[in-house]
Amino acid sequence: MNVNGKKYRTIWLEDDNARSVFIIDQRHLIHQFVIKELSSSQSVYDAIHDMHVRGAGLIEATLGVGRRQGYTHRHLVMRYYRFQAAQPQTALNMYR
Repeated sequence: MNVNGKKYRTIWLEDDNARSVFIIDQRHLIHQFVIKELSSSQSVYDAIHDMHVRGAGLIEATLGVGRRQGYTHRHLVMRYYRFQAAQPQTALNMYR
């Protein structure tokens, strides 16, 4: 997507080592262009649960970001189930 001459993707890292990612908050489209930073597992959970991100591909990419932010295997597993529970009903078949 081009906005004011700058190219955007629906989800991106600012640099390769960043722990934060950025999304286009799809709740505001088409009337506003809002960028949201996801800097914690809670913000990833909220983005999925509150439908800041929509569509199976983008939800899965956002889940990948959430997994990337996990620090230990135990936390990763707990977050996985939390993220899975956050998904809208239409996206639940991604794990079956």
